[in-house]
Amino acid sequence: MGKWFLIGADWYLMICTRRASLFIILVWLVCASATIAGLENGSFELTAEPNSVPDFYPPLSWEHENYAAVVEEFIPNPNQRNESAINWPDKYFEVGLQPLDGEKFLLLSTGDVEPDVSQAKVSQQIEALPGQTLQGWFFFGTFDFEPYSDQAHIILKKEGDPNYSTGVLLAGLDVSELPEAEDYDTTVDVGTYGSMQGWQRFSHIFTEETAGSYELEISVTDIQDKWYRSYLAVDALQLCQAPFEGDLNFDCYVDLQDYAIVADQWLCDCTDPNNLPDPNDCPWEMTDDGSIIADLEGDIDGDDVVDPNDLQIIQDNWLSGEKPKTTAP
Repeated sequence: MGKWFLIGADWYLMICTRRASLFIILVWLVCASATIAGLENGSFELTAEPNSVPDFYPPLSWEHENYAAVVEEFIPNPNQRNESAINWPDKYFEVGLQPLDGEKFLLLSTGDVEPDVSQAKVSQQIEALPGQTLQGWFFFGTFDFEPYSDQAHIILKKEGDPNYSTGVLLAGLDVSELPEAEDYDTTVDVGTYGSMQGWQRFSHIFTEETAGSYELEISVTDIQDKWYRSYLAVDALQLCQAPFEGDLNFDCYVDLQDYAIVADQWLCDCTDPNNLPDPNDCPWEMTDDGSIIADLEGDIDGDDVVDPNDLQIIQDNWLSGEKPKTTAP
């Protein structure tokens, strides 16, 4: 009886051990999959311990060099530059640049932190899957001038390729035109002492051929000298399965927020430029040549009218995509 009891106990212990091992392996696979495929702290709401000198908070989950700070707003410092020559919108000196999403965003700056004031950088390893979209928003401004064309970059560096020859150049930002501008998905030339007018979006879709392991690198760099500062701000980075159509607020999901955009602009007809902005109170903007063009987020099909056709697109894609993950600080 004792012998059979011991054998039964051994079998029970072995089965429990194997079950525990399988459970541990399963948990590890789930956690590893979530970690590898995801982008950590892309909203920059989470901060690491403050740097001692100066006292700023770098983003959690990102490798960082020099001044890479998580901030709630940004009011630029012209460095005693002649204010009459500055080509930044006045709003940035009055109320500052505000977060696009959440309460914080990433700010990179040249000229702010020793030992290397000439550049600042953050980076993170990601695993991009076929069909996923990497998207985000950026802002670039400088108090430098040509030929000292400070630059900023958002780059996907293919694993094992130090020269980016198999990587993806997502956004290139410069005082003057980048010599390799045609190689980037998005380029911006702000001009001498200039800045962008506001946040601008970039996006990149991964295919079967381009999916894989990358280092996502975000940087801003002084070129030739270190006299005047340049700034790069980034917010709302996502790596997700985006819906085919209908994601009007670019959060990778079609829901009530997208419906609200269509509802807010419902029946707005901007096919006749002479009617802008009256009588339908269409969103509009003025171009450099003084003409007025419609700016309808709710016009999904591109016919300059927000109508049942656009609502049908929202309905056809309802709750499609990848629901945003909220990350509380």
